[in-house]
Amino acid sequence: KIENDGFSLGAQRKELSTSDLPDAIIFIKQYITAIRNNDFSLIDFEKLPLNSIIVEKSRITENGDFNLNGERYKETKHKHNGEYELVSLSELCELIRGVTYSKEDEVEENGYKVLRANNIKLDSGNIDFNDVKLISKNLKLSDKQKLYAKDIFICTASGSAEHIGKTAFVEQDIDYYFGGFMGAIRCNEQVLPEFLFQNLRGERFNKHLNDIIAGANIKNLKAEFLYSFKIPLPPISIQQEILTKIEIFEKIKSGAKQVVENYKPQIDIKPEWEMVELGKITIVKDGTHDSPQYYDSGIPFLTQKNITINGLSFEDIRFIKEEDHEKFYRRSDVAIGDILISMIGANRGMSCIVNDARVFSIKNVGLIKPSERINQLYLLNYLKSTEAESHISLVSKGGAQEFISLTALREFPIPLPDLSIQDAIVSQIENEQQLVNANKELIRIYEHKIKDEINKLWEE
Repeated sequence: KIENDGFSLGAQRKELSTSDLPDAIIFIKQYITAIRNNDFSLIDFEKLPLNSIIVEKSRITENGDFNLNGERYKETKHKHNGEYELVSLSELCELIRGVTYSKEDEVEENGYKVLRANNIKLDSGNIDFNDVKLISKNLKLSDKQKLYAKDIFICTASGSAEHIGKTAFVEQDIDYYFGGFMGAIRCNEQVLPEFLFQNLRGERFNKHLNDIIAGANIKNLKAEFLYSFKIPLPPISIQQEILTKIEIFEKIKSGAKQVVENYKPQIDIKPEWEMVELGKITIVKDGTHDSPQYYDSGIPFLTQKNITINGLSFEDIRFIKEEDHEKFYRRSDVAIGDILISMIGANRGMSCIVNDARVFSIKNVGLIKPSERINQLYLLNYLKSTEAESHISLVSKGGAQEFISLTALREFPIPLPDLSIQDAIVSQIENEQQLVNANKELIRIYEHKIKDEINKLWEE
């Protein structure tokens, strides 16, 4: 497996000082020599270089697809505690393929409702009934291609690695079909559908799929690939005990999620407080609106997508050259303690405080400097409040991609009590946020407990 061909993966494909290719050539020549001389003493089969594997021709030809991706033929050996037999899914369930249709079959109304990969919520394993396709009722569809209670809805083909193999559990019969890149897993009496669903959401199943279908442009989950996955199979009574525990854990996790997802700082605004425009109490700027040339390395270039609910994120960033950064920095000199606020797109109004010493430039982002007249954390919490969100919606402009203008940001009305009151409000909100963070930790703990209920069947 060649991880490094001697060039960077960026668009410029810059030459690197290292490469796997010379070592690969040496190993291939050694192997050819060993075959010709029928002497394999020089090859250590336990420690092959460059993540290599040696596969018998019969394994490559057995399915008729002659796939030469090495990952498919790696044998993943999971240790098993031996208490319960490992059983292949071929003995436990059936995979039903979805409805195939063309673009011409799609209609605007009065059609069969069809669910696709985007209707599966990856985090929760539930079905999202937004953005459902409608297809003509002139098509003859099989009732088997409807989703029923206890079905496991699964994505069976996709060009995107994040979609393939993702699942949702169907709680009750619904009048929806599923598309051709989707499937329904239907269990027999040996396994509880909820128990199998929990196994399919685990890391072992993801690794099983990745090893088998790695490298293909369109990743296709053939029935034989699904059926080859094995799980430890306890009796139905034990399966139910495990599910009962998981259900309790899920309820606790759900309650904690409600707190985390719905919490917003609330500031009880008093009528006697002065209302001032933001631009009159502090300096308000915005980042560049230009799109410079990007490079594989250099100065980080952050946009509105890097302002998240959890703060400033340096994930998925582009880089610019220092000369461009210096030009942008003269316009918006970002420093620790500044507030950044998104000015465009779905997350406009999302704000965070700069707490990272890295040097970077910004685009489509507002910049609010600290001021002696206002506690910066008080301002940040107000910008996150429901009142501020309502004002942002009110002053936003544009069509498909709404935005807040710099003028609107500078005119943003801010309630301004005495600094002592601001400090007290910040202290109260910090206490509340400690409770929110405790709920985040509770979510993490119970996600781990849910995984452990399945992992206990295996020996880690």
